[in-house]
Amino acid sequence: MPLYQFLFVGYWFWGNLLHGPKIPSLSSTLLTPIGDNLSRAFFPGSDRLFISHDPVPLVNGFISLGLLVGLAALVLIVLVALMKWQQAQQ
Repeated sequence: MPLYQFLFVGYWFWGNLLHGPKIPSLSSTLLTPIGDNLSRAFFPGSDRLFISHDPVPLVNGFISLGLLVGLAALVLIVLVALMKWQQAQQ
């Protein structure tokens, strides 16, 4: 459990807080969980309450949401398959 916590915190800092061009990170990509893609798509600003009418942020927001949810689902599917395989080995 401490390893998971360490890796999760490290991932969060790496993906969200490192904006320098010298260190490759997930910052400013579609895989950034705290990025601007979702907020610009679904909460565009004070002039509009919900859903942007500009197609670029809206498409990027849906792609980002789909990637994040899809990768989480893929990890869960792989882990369930791995647990079933380990149980069959015993």
